[in-house]
Amino acid sequence: MKAVRVVGMLIILTLTFSVVATADVKMRVVAVNPSETEFKTTKVQIYLPEEVTPGDIVDPGELLIEYDAKKSIYYMHKKEVELGPRQTKIFEVLIRDVWIIPEVELGLLEKRTTRILLRLQDTDYYKEAVQMADIIFQRIEEIRTGQSDITISRENHIGIYRTNLKVVERIKDDIDKLEKLLIYVGGPPSPEMLEDSELKMDSPTDRTTWFIIFIIIGFMGLLGVVFFFTWHQQAQITEKVMLNARKTSFPGVGESAEEEVEEVEDIREDPEGPSG
Repeated sequence: MKAVRVVGMLIILTLTFSVVATADVKMRVVAVNPSETEFKTTKVQIYLPEEVTPGDIVDPGELLIEYDAKKSIYYMHKKEVELGPRQTKIFEVLIRDVWIIPEVELGLLEKRTTRILLRLQDTDYYKEAVQMADIIFQRIEEIRTGQSDITISRENHIGIYRTNLKVVERIKDDIDKLEKLLIYVGGPPSPEMLEDSELKMDSPTDRTTWFIIFIIIGFMGLLGVVFFFTWHQQAQITEKVMLNARKTSFPGVGESAEEEVEEVEDIREDPEGPSG
């Protein structure tokens, strides 16, 4: 039992955890008024472990859940709780046990390790790979044993879970070393290994993203200029073709007009005309 809040040295709140089912944990908040003569009103507020989200609350009881943006963590609360002299009031919240490494994840780690080990069996590095694999298998088994121990307190259960997360990261690092060893001896990872390894690609930076955007904009602008000049040149060619086609189809039209112009100019130069 751990004291988590004291209000004016009069109202005492305590928090405990207990196991109620295989997949549930009961959080119990106890409010106590130590005064023998006075009635007291207090606010019950208790912060949840950082792994707990609203979706993990099976039964909130009388408490409401809120989010503390400054601390980035959820908490349970009740604004006004009235307690008589020497009165004790208990608030219980049922939470899904989220402090478990899923068996599916542990099984995938074992599966990856076994596959690599089989492919290294006929190489000079098989003995070294077996030693690394034994350590991996041992760590996985320790995780299973530790997180399934119902005799430990819930506080220790949460602590073991957080430690196991770090152990899982070390296991993944060791598996990556085995895969690199497999590649070194000339055996690239199989498609199944690549699928199990859940490879992740880093997202591009903001600078890179904007650089790509500017390249695309510049390319589109250049493409527009090329289209414009191509269209303009094609229009000129089309115009010339139409003019040539017109002259070919109506050869006398243009020539008659030119002859009439020349005749008018001759009359202006010699208005009396030819002498008889």
